Amino acid sequence: MSDHSAFLAAIAAAPEDTAPRRVYADWLEENDPRQETGDWHRGQFIRVQLELERLREIGEVKRKTQWLDGPDDEWRRHTDRTEFLGHCQSMLLREPRHFVNWTPAILHSGSGVGIRVGAPPAVELTGKGFKSARFRGGFVEVLTCSADCLAYLDAIRAEAPIREVELLTPPILEYGFDPTASGPSVRIRGRDKWHTLPENITEDDEAELFVLKAEWKGITFHLPPREGGGGASAHLDLADVRDNLIARLARQTGVPEDQARPR
Repeated sequence: MSDHSAFLAAIAAAPEDTAPRRVYADWLEENDPRQETGDWHRGQFIRVQLELERLREIGEVKRKTQWLDGPDDEWRRHTDRTEFLGHCQSMLLREPRHFVNWTPAILHSGSGVGIRVGAPPAVELTGKGFKSARFRGGFVEVLTCSADCLAYLDAIRAEAPIREVELLTPPILEYGFDPTASGPSVRIRGRDKWHTLPENITEDDEAELFVLKAEWKGITFHLPPREGGGGASAHLDLADVRDNLIARLARQTGVPEDQARPR
């Protein structure tokens, strides 16, 4: 494992803890004292984003408490520093070699794939079904993409501590049946692992979120609104799914349906 990979593993293991990110920033700056390789700038970018997040949290608290009567000198200093660091963030991210090197390779490699800086801290993506990636704490943590991009998610997580995925299209589920399980088995098309679907799941989006969370632990998924019905999810009749799977299993094996049902 490389030094970079070791640092990334430590960051991914404790995404809420800023200490591993600060240690990585120290290491990057120490390894690039002449600012030749881009590591020093990466370290600075991590620090800037961490400080912006800290200032944002302080601002939210102060706005609700001490500064309700109007801005004072402390508030002005706070907003001036936030504005300055926001400018630094933009300058660092707008350097092409920086945002390409700091973004997982799968997001910007291959034919028909493009990347450009949008409103920082986001980069806009084209190709492979990706739409955008957002930086938090110095790393890409949020992706907006189609469900087809889930095929690349493991490779992306090897380079970035992804914490949120906003899907533009719902994942395609495949159902199977294990006679020893308590319910139908389900998996995302293209994935190997099957998951037993709990009986309390009755909606399509519930089933999709269940499988996504089981497949990629630690990531929060957001599904797109359903077409028609004002975004309402379709009802998933697990009894029908179960009966259809049992009938298919019976036809494939020649076993009577009553014997194929779990006891």
